[in-house]
Amino acid sequence: MLSKFISSFVDSAKAHFIAGAGGDGKTSFLRQKFRASMGPDGGNGGKGGDLKITAESSIFDLYKFKKIKPFKAEDGQPGGKNKKSGKNGKTLVLKVPIGTVLKDMDDKTIKKLNGHGQEFTLKGGRGGKGNRSFASSVNRSPRKHTQGEMGDEKSLKMNYFIPCDTAIISNDTLCLDVHEKLTGRRYENMVPNYPIIGVKVNKLKENEKILLIPNFDQEKKWLHHIRNAKNIVFIGSFKNQEFKEIQKNIPTKSKIFTYGLSKIPILSENITEIEKWPN
Repeated sequence: MLSKFISSFVDSAKAHFIAGAGGDGKTSFLRQKFRASMGPDGGNGGKGGDLKITAESSIFDLYKFKKIKPFKAEDGQPGGKNKKSGKNGKTLVLKVPIGTVLKDMDDKTIKKLNGHGQEFTLKGGRGGKGNRSFASSVNRSPRKHTQGEMGDEKSLKMNYFIPCDTAIISNDTLCLDVHEKLTGRRYENMVPNYPIIGVKVNKLKENEKILLIPNFDQEKKWLHHIRNAKNIVFIGSFKNQEFKEIQKNIPTKSKIFTYGLSKIPILSENITEIEKWPN
């Protein structure tokens, strides 16, 4: 079951996003039987739907963004006769996990979605004007209308960093025993918030989350998830080459701890102090 989870977990994706286009305005004239035209009655087009990328606490990966390309909000409807305005397009809301970073295709950061409800919005296009909007005392029978505007459009890179307060990194499975000591619960008997083998987040305290990487040599691809950690605890002894790969992802403000008799090399000026994690 766990192997199925890890194969489906997606923490990065690329996708194209398009807000809805505005509907075109209408050119028409009010007519009645046996009577001449009674003036313009063409309605305005509806506004295109917005597209919103929203951080949601119930979402845990970017899997759905691997499946659908592009994502497009609904277009506004064209204006109609009898002064009828077109219907506005529906807003498309796309939910992503908290901790998702949006970048453009040149790797420039556009938005960091680090809290529930934070969002990035592409605006839908404005609806075009019907000929009724152009009527005036000078021109009582305008025959022009305008087309709706295109909605905002953008290609984005999406990277998800698991939010955690404390990351525990081990080069074997010792951190599973440490987890039990910290939480009072057996690791394998808990329902994980993140269904991926080797990297799971569970509550350490009421408002604190812990990230486990129990087999470092097998799970190196998950190391970038420690970038949000305030505390990093190392279990076991790490060689220089192993630690070089880890320190690339260590935040400059993180506190570094070792557990028990664990040892780590100091290879970076960013790491100036190593504390013992309380047993």
